[in-house]
Amino acid sequence: METSFTYFVFSLTFNSSVEFSTPFEVGLNAQQFSFPANVDEDSILLHITFVKFDVESQKNMNMTDAEFLNYTKSTFLGTSKPAETTKIRQIMEKNSFGEILKTKIPTPSNIEIHLITLPDNTKFVIGFKSVNSINTSELEKIIVEITNSLKIN
Repeated sequence: METSFTYFVFSLTFNSSVEFSTPFEVGLNAQQFSFPANVDEDSILLHITFVKFDVESQKNMNMTDAEFLNYTKSTFLGTSKPAETTKIRQIMEKNSFGEILKTKIPTPSNIEIHLITLPDNTKFVIGFKSVNSINTSELEKIIVEITNSLKIN
């Protein structure tokens, strides 16, 4: 049986067969995990960023879902590029139409980003940013494990 790690971020939880770093703050209502755990920044293959927009912050920001995605990309993932393609994933029993794009700064990377809305209308943007050197089948396995297991804690 494969080892499984359980992670908590805000009001959410997810499982993975790989070990991530403990979450660290990257901004207001934004936390990030890194893979592999316990390595220096140059050895990280994947960052997973969770940005929470509660109802009050949504009212204050007055943005559409697309604008929340763009805000997260530019503020936390280092790009303002539009999606190159889309990816549909099942997240919390709903289809999520995520954006896929590539960046070159600071290193060539791939980004997959999704927005989900919880029953209490809290929105989360989840961004997966991976370096090009990560094994693509390993990356897909990790993303599927996370998106399939994500739930409200």
